[in-house]
Amino acid sequence: MAPRSTLSRNDNSMAERRLRPIYEWIDNGNYKKALHELDKLIKKLPSQNCSKALKSLTLVRLGKDQEAVTLLKEVRECKPSDESTLLALTACYRELKKPHMVCEVYEDALLQDPVNEELLSSLFMSYVRVCDYKKQQQTALALHKVKPNNPYYFWAIMSIVMQAYQANDEISKRITLPLAERMVQKYINEDKIDAEQEIQLYLMILDMQKKYKESLDILNGPLGDKLHRTVGLTRKKIDIYFELEMYAEANSYLKSLLLKDIDSWIYYTKYYDSLFKIIESKDKYLNCNGNTDCVPHFDSSIEEALLFLNELQKLNSEQNYPQRGVYLARLELYSRLKENAYKYMGDAINLLTEYFKIFGQKPCCFYDLRPYMSLLKEELLDEFLRVLDEIVNLKEGEFPKTKPQMECYLSFLQLARHVGIHDLMNTEEKLKLADRLLRCYHRCEIFNNSKRSSEIMANDTFVIMMAHLMYDIWVENNRLTYIREATVVLEYAYALSPSNFHIKLLLLKFYHMLGASDASNLAYISLEIKNTQLDSLGYLHTFQMFNEGRFQNASKLYATTVRFFSHNYREVADHLTISYKFGSFIKIIEFVEFREKLKYSIHNSMCIIENYFISLLDVDNLEDCLEIVLKMNDVPEIASKSQLKKMINNRDYSVLINYNPPTRCLTTEHANQIFSHDLRLLEIRAVLLSCIYYSARMLKQFSTQNIRSTSEVNELNPDDENLNSDDLEQLDFHLKSLKNLNIQLESDPPVPVPNNVFGSFFGSKLFGLDKSKPMLTIVINFVELIQTIGSDVKNCVPTDDEWTTKMKTNANDLTIAFEKSITDCKLVISKTINELDSSLKLEGRKEVLEILTNMIDSLNISCVFLSLATYFIKSFQTRIVSDPKKIKAKRKTHSTSYNSEAQYKGKSEILRGVVKTVQNSTSQVLVSVKNVEEAWNRMGCGNSNALMLKKHDADYTVNDTDEGKEADKIRQITADRWRQLVDTIDKKIGDSYSGALDEMVKILIKKQTQINKLPVF
Repeated sequence: MAPRSTLSRNDNSMAERRLRPIYEWIDNGNYKKALHELDKLIKKLPSQNCSKALKSLTLVRLGKDQEAVTLLKEVRECKPSDESTLLALTACYRELKKPHMVCEVYEDALLQDPVNEELLSSLFMSYVRVCDYKKQQQTALALHKVKPNNPYYFWAIMSIVMQAYQANDEISKRITLPLAERMVQKYINEDKIDAEQEIQLYLMILDMQKKYKESLDILNGPLGDKLHRTVGLTRKKIDIYFELEMYAEANSYLKSLLLKDIDSWIYYTKYYDSLFKIIESKDKYLNCNGNTDCVPHFDSSIEEALLFLNELQKLNSEQNYPQRGVYLARLELYSRLKENAYKYMGDAINLLTEYFKIFGQKPCCFYDLRPYMSLLKEELLDEFLRVLDEIVNLKEGEFPKTKPQMECYLSFLQLARHVGIHDLMNTEEKLKLADRLLRCYHRCEIFNNSKRSSEIMANDTFVIMMAHLMYDIWVENNRLTYIREATVVLEYAYALSPSNFHIKLLLLKFYHMLGASDASNLAYISLEIKNTQLDSLGYLHTFQMFNEGRFQNASKLYATTVRFFSHNYREVADHLTISYKFGSFIKIIEFVEFREKLKYSIHNSMCIIENYFISLLDVDNLEDCLEIVLKMNDVPEIASKSQLKKMINNRDYSVLINYNPPTRCLTTEHANQIFSHDLRLLEIRAVLLSCIYYSARMLKQFSTQNIRSTSEVNELNPDDENLNSDDLEQLDFHLKSLKNLNIQLESDPPVPVPNNVFGSFFGSKLFGLDKSKPMLTIVINFVELIQTIGSDVKNCVPTDDEWTTKMKTNANDLTIAFEKSITDCKLVISKTINELDSSLKLEGRKEVLEILTNMIDSLNISCVFLSLATYFIKSFQTRIVSDPKKIKAKRKTHSTSYNSEAQYKGKSEILRGVVKTVQNSTSQVLVSVKNVEEAWNRMGCGNSNALMLKKHDADYTVNDTDEGKEADKIRQITADRWRQLVDTIDKKIGDSYSGALDEMVKILIKKQTQINKLPVF
C-alpha cells in the first residue's frame, strides 16, 4: 500500500487538474456549470478547502450569500494557508463587502507559518484595504525583520505617518511624526536611502511637522540632487520659501524660472506675491539688495518689476508666436496696484486694448480679460467697447468676412455681455440681437468646412449667446415659449456640431425647464457622463427625472450612480495597495482623501435614499415590500447627525458656460445655499425612510414571535415585552426628528437662488415639500399611526382605550391632510388644462408634473405604512382568536377589565377608514393624471409658424463667388431642415409628457392593486 503522504499528493494533483476548467467557468460567468463540478469534486475530496472556497465564491455570484457564508465558516475552521484557497477566500469576502474578514483569514494562515514573507505581505495589504494603520506598522516591521530591505521599512514609516494623519490632533502628531522622522534619519545616516520616493516621504514628514527649514536643506543638499526636477518639486520649493518668509529668495528664484518659461501663470502670481511682501517689509531688504553674499538679485519695487516685465516682453517678441502670459502679467500687476496703478502704468484701456489686438481672435480672449474688466470704471467702459468695435471693423448689418474677424466679433460680444450691455436692453432689443446672432451663425457656417464632426464648430458661440439672450427674456417675461424657441436653434446647431458639450448642457437645462424628461434624457446620454462625473455633474439630471415622472429612467440612473460609488470605493483600495508596492507614498494620502470624498458625497447619499424610495414604487404586496425595506440597514446611519455633518459637496457648478456680469454669476454663497437645501432634504428623506425601516423591523419581529409562540401570546401576560424595545424607541426618536424637521421647514422655508443667476440650474426637491406641506403631514400622521399600533401591541393589555383614541385622531388628521393635498393638486392642474392662449401652452407643465410626482410619492409611502398597519392589526386579531378557551380562563384570573374583541373592532374600523381615504385619494389622483394627459394631447406643444426668430436671411442676395455659392446652398438646405426640426422637437416634447403621464397611470394602478391586496379584517 502506498504511503499516506503519497496518496495526499496524488489527491491534490488530481484536484488541481479538475480545478483548472472550473476557474475558467467562473471567469467566463458560467457559474451553474462550475457549481455542479465543484459539488462533484467536494463529494470525492471532502477535505479540499480550495474547492469549498471556490464554491462559496460561485454561490456569492449566484446571489446565494447566506449559503456562501455558511460554507465559508466551515472552510475558516480549517485555518487554510495554501495560496489558492486564500485567494478564493479573499475574493469571496471582497464581493461580500467584508474586507476585514480577509485580515482574519491571513492572520489564521500566519499562525501556521509566522515567517512566511508572502503571507505577511498579503496580510499587510489586507490591512491597507481597511485602513488599519497600527497593524500595518506591526506587519511591515515583521516583514522587515524576516527580510530586511528598504520597501518594507518604509511601509512601516508610511503606516506611522498615516496614523498621524488619521489622528489629526497635535498630541498624536508630536508622538508619531518624530518617530517616523527618526526612522528615516537613521537610514540617511547609514546612507541606505537611494530611491526618490523615500526622499519624498521624508519631505512629507517634515512638512507635516512644519519643519520647512529642514525641507529646504534637503532640497538644496545631496539628497535633493537625487530628485527629478519636476513642476511639483519646483512648486514645493516656492511654497517653502513663502512658509519661511524668505521672500527675497522666492522672488529671485521665480525670476529665474520666468526667464526660462515666460508663459507660466503660477510663476507670475507667486512673483507678485513675493514682490509685494518685499515692498511691505522694505527696510528688512534695503541693505540686502545688491549684496551678492546675501541672495541673488531680487526686485524690491514696482519700477524694478516693470523693468523685469519689459525684459520678458523682449524675450516674447523674439519668439515666432507671442505668448499671452506677459500681457496678462501686466494686467495682473495693474489690478494689484489698485489706486496706484495709473501712476505706474497709465490707463487700463491701453493694456486691455493691446491684448485684444493681438489675441482677440482666440477663443481664450474673453476668459483671459474677464477678471480685469472691473479695472474700467463705468465712464471708461463705453470708450473701451467703442475701441473694440473699431478693431472688429463690422458696420451695422454686416457679417464677418473671415474667420479671425468672426472670432474677434465673438470676443467683443462676450465682453459686452459681461459688462452688462445686454441687461440694459428691453425685450424687443434682445430679440433683435438674438436674431442678429442667428443670422451670423448661418453666415459663418462656411468657416467650418475644414472641421470634422468630432470638433467644436467655430460659429457655435453665436447660438450659445443667442440661447443666453432667450433665457434673459424668459427671466423677464416668464414665458417658456422663448425657451422652446432657443431649444429649436440649439438642436439645429447640435446636429451640425455633435461634439459641443456646451450645446448639450444648454439643451439639458432647457428641456428640463419645459419638463420634457425624455428629451432631456437624450441630451444627458449624449454627454456620456461617467466615472467621477456622475458625482460632479450628476445633479444636472439625476433628480429631475423623478420630478418629471420618469420613474424607470430615474431608477436606472440612481442604480448606476450608487453602483459607481460602491465600486470605486473598493477600487480605491486597489490603488492604495499599488501605491505601497511601488513606493508612491505621496499619492497615498491623496487616494485616502479621494475615498473619503466618495464616501461622504451628498450626491451618493441622496441617490442611495432616492433609490430605496423608487424601488418601493414597483411593489404591490407586503412580502416584497418587507424584503426591500429590511435591506435598508444603512439608512439610519445616513440619517444620523454625525454622518450629515461629514457630507461633502463635490458638484461642479461652473460647467455651464457663462458670459453674465458678476452680479448674475453663481457665487460661493449660492453654492453653499444649494448645498444646505439638499442637506435638509437628505435629512428629511433619510429620517422618513428610517421610520419605514424600524416599522418593518417591528412587524417582522412581531410576526415571527406570533408564529413561534402562539401559546405564550394566549397567556396575555401584560409584562411580556413582545416587541423589541430598541426598534420602537428608534421609531419614536426618528418620528420626533421628522416632526422637528417639518417645524423647521415651516419656520425657515428655503430661499431659492434667483432665476437670473444662470448657473443655478434647478432648485432642490425641498421646494416641492415646502409648497406641498400637507404631504409631509400625511407621512408624519402615518408614522404616528404605526407608532400607536406598535405601542398598543407591545403593551398588549391596556386598561383603557387610550391607543384607540390616538388612532382615531391620527386617522382624522390623515383624512384632512389628504383632502388638502388633493385640492392643491387640482388647483395647479386646472391652470394648465384650461389655458386658451396658444403662446402659453407650455406654462406650468413642469410644475404640474412635479406636484403629481409628489402626490404619487406620498401615496407610495402611505401604501407602505398602510400595509404595515394592516398586518399589525391582523396580527392583533390572531392573538385574540388563537385560543378562546384559554383567553376566557385568563380573563377570570385578571383583576383588570379586558375587552380585546371590542378593542380589535374599534381599531379595525378606524383602519378601514384610513384604507378608504388612501383608496379615494389614489383614485382622484389617477383621474387627475388622465385628465391632464387628455388635455395636453389636445393642446399640443407649440405652433411652428409662430416662432419669433428668423431662421434665414430674407435679404440675402446670391453672389458668384465660391464662398457665396456654398453659403446659398447651406441656406436652401437650412429652410427645409428647420421646418422638419421644429415638428420633430415638438413631438419629442409631447412624447415626453405622454410617457411620463402614462408611467404615472401605471404606478397608480399598481398602488390600487397593493391596497386591494390588503387582508380583509
